[in-house]
Amino acid sequence: MIRILHFSDFHYKNDSDLDFRIAAQDICNQLKKESIDFAVFTGDLVNSDKGPAHFMNAKSILIDPILATLNLPHERFMMVPGNHDKTRDREMDAIREKFSSCNSVKELEKILSDERQRNESLVDMTNYLEFAESLYGADAHSKFYWSRKVSVNGKTYGLVGLNSAWRSFDSEKDRGQLLFPIVEVRNAFADMNDCEMIFCAMHHDLSDFKNDIEDNMSQILEKKCSILFTGHYHKCKTRYTYVDNKGFIHSIAPATYNRYDTGSQYGF
Repeated sequence: MIRILHFSDFHYKNDSDLDFRIAAQDICNQLKKESIDFAVFTGDLVNSDKGPAHFMNAKSILIDPILATLNLPHERFMMVPGNHDKTRDREMDAIREKFSSCNSVKELEKILSDERQRNESLVDMTNYLEFAESLYGADAHSKFYWSRKVSVNGKTYGLVGLNSAWRSFDSEKDRGQLLFPIVEVRNAFADMNDCEMIFCAMHHDLSDFKNDIEDNMSQILEKKCSILFTGHYHKCKTRYTYVDNKGFIHSIAPATYNRYDTGSQYGF
């Protein structure tokens, strides 16, 4: 049996630094006697993107102490970006409108085949991607996904993180409107066939994607991975489905900490 820590949505702000440090220490205190094999953080490490150094500071307050408390090597930790981990004002309006009008996998592939449009669509992720590359290296981390295989007690496990925040802009308006290149989902799982189990993480729920994207992504995830980890909604839920003689678990984490609303559930 393996045990996985799933936590999400820290929303760090440096003007409330002490509050966040106290919250992180409280989590560490609760985890001192736990034996954990993997840890997954599903996005919104910060409340707004203020540069790579801001991400590193938040990581030093939350992630590093938790991994140290659990004596967990960094290779067994997985993190993905959330909608708060991106800048929201760098992308050109024309690029945003072009992607917003896209409704199918084929339409999206066509737009992304233009390298300039592809690169322009990622400018709001620049700081997070620089931060992520400093953690995982260029080989393990692409702009759309991150993947790694890890051996634990003689068994190989696959870790896959998807950048669902790529086309996110507004939490309410994003629902059912997100996009993701399906070819990148396939690429993320391409080298995972020899794994005992595969764990996939992203910030958003599958229902947050446009219909054609959701359908294609769901088929791949239900076939390839054993557990999907998501956050974003600050509510704790677990879903289980059985598809083609294979179980599929969806773990939705509450917020780790959020000072800015009264409706969040907290925990891990």
